[in-house]
Amino acid sequence: MVPTNPAQFLLGTNHGIIINFVSSKATKLIGPRIYRNDFEMVAEVMCISFSSESTFFLAGFSNGYISLYEISNIQPLLILEPAEQAKQSLLRVFFAPSNPTLFYAIHSYGLLLVWDLAKSKKPESMDDLNLKDGSEVTTAELWQYVAISSNSYTNLLAIGFSNGEVHLHELSKLSTDRDSRKRNKSLSNAIKVFMDT
Repeated sequence: MVPTNPAQFLLGTNHGIIINFVSSKATKLIGPRIYRNDFEMVAEVMCISFSSESTFFLAGFSNGYISLYEISNIQPLLILEPAEQAKQSLLRVFFAPSNPTLFYAIHSYGLLLVWDLAKSKKPESMDDLNLKDGSEVTTAELWQYVAISSNSYTNLLAIGFSNGEVHLHELSKLSTDRDSRKRNKSLSNAIKVFMDT
């Protein structure tokens, strides 16, 4: 669902195309009908996540690549290529709730990548979640835990595996003070920097 229009949906296909449609003819479609990518080989769209700015979204693909789209553009603004060991199917991508340039990508075999587009087009960190028995990640959810007493919040990631286990990971503990919020650039500003270089 498109955050700015609850009657509009994006549907990823196994041919790497994202279809944009509305559930009612009375609703105006924002953006093109189809979003494309520039991959040489077909890669299935595995997940889509909207930023807090609502005009940008990430699409994660079966080849491990991540494309950043602006809702009104048919082609991606950025294509983010993971390191060689991360070129495996993506399960989910999540924008960090409090930092518009930060996002997390979880791959089906337990690789967690942290990206910050205010700093680089490369992953900031990469963690192998040490899956001992080769279980696949089947689901993942991100949420924010706020500790009012300490004026901080923590991004938590729950991961479900094919063997039935569920793991909870603390991704980041951040202060909610005014200075840290000022340092967080907008996603549109971070994108402009990449487009100008």
